[in-house]
Amino acid sequence: MSREIPLGKKEGPRLEFKGAAALKTPEAIARGVVAMLNADGGEIWVGLREENERAVAIEPIPDPDQARRRLEDHLVDTIEPAPSNEVEIEPRADEEGVVFRIGVRLRPDRKPYALLNRDGRQFLIRVGARIRRMDRQELQMAFSADGVRSQVREDAMDRLVKKRDGVRRTSGNRFWLGLEPTEGLDLDLQSPKYEAYLQDPPATGNRRNGWNFIVPYGPGPRLRKDRLVMSDEVYAIPEGRTITIERHGGLTFEAPLDVLGKGEEEREIWPLALLEYPISAFRIARAIYADELPSGASVAASLSLLGIRGWKLRPVPDRWLRGLHPFEESEDLLWDLVFSAEEIESEPDRCGARLVERVYEAFEFRREQMPAEFDWKAGRLVLPE
Repeated sequence: MSREIPLGKKEGPRLEFKGAAALKTPEAIARGVVAMLNADGGEIWVGLREENERAVAIEPIPDPDQARRRLEDHLVDTIEPAPSNEVEIEPRADEEGVVFRIGVRLRPDRKPYALLNRDGRQFLIRVGARIRRMDRQELQMAFSADGVRSQVREDAMDRLVKKRDGVRRTSGNRFWLGLEPTEGLDLDLQSPKYEAYLQDPPATGNRRNGWNFIVPYGPGPRLRKDRLVMSDEVYAIPEGRTITIERHGGLTFEAPLDVLGKGEEEREIWPLALLEYPISAFRIARAIYADELPSGASVAASLSLLGIRGWKLRPVPDRWLRGLHPFEESEDLLWDLVFSAEEIESEPDRCGARLVERVYEAFEFRREQMPAEFDWKAGRLVLPE
């Protein structure tokens, strides 16, 4: 028997069990997910029969692939705001069959969550091993905090958009990524660790010869007023990559759009370059923000492909065959998202991939047509050195 399946354990604030029959009425599972999202997160196991709040037997799930897809669709349709990477359905196999582990991660910046049904919205919370409706005081606190967080996030995004607009006015075809924390920091820009982050790719988990913004040569970054700048252009290198670290924690990553042009045709985006550059930036951000961003803080992010009209992208399974799509909707492609400090700390690769996913959508492609080198289940990009 798999040691990972918690037979014999008792339900509690962060653990709940449901038999396989619960998949026939998935609202009960959605209730549990919402209650954990509004509390402290946890795990819901589907396919474990419980007695007296203790898991006593495995009830294998028939046709687990289809059951998983249906449950994912139900959770997206009935939970507001719709969960993204904070809820993961993971099949776990045993000699008796397959059960589901539903991992529920905290996203304080998105609370409160509601269950949508014929009675409207139900705001639920888990207390001990029980689920109840949130009371008026809890809702007032949640919505009040959400309003403050929303304004803080908007302010951070406004600062970021101003930087992006400055690049749009003064530069030509550029690949630009900016990050702006909601909490102002006070980074010691003279610390030697930043030189390693900006010159030594493995110091931030990046490939030494990968598609990343790091500049591994020259005398090092230059300290200017309230910012540290590392740039290819200082050394007359044609790539023209630039990383800027601001004392308050703002980060910008910039390069000519041509750094993405590794395809066979002129102005064709190479999928792995498009994927690895943003991920490399979030890996650098994780190193810089470690032990600096307080719990509950958020980071506004903007990915901009300036002058992208006419550039082409292929879906990866058809990379060498067909499906080359040009982008003709506008001159620039701009995407803005907000990430929690916890997301950047635990899953920087997934943060970068979520931005790239929006680019694929703009080219009318699905997630499945992104490079298979990114493992969505593990949230990791794996490429050879």
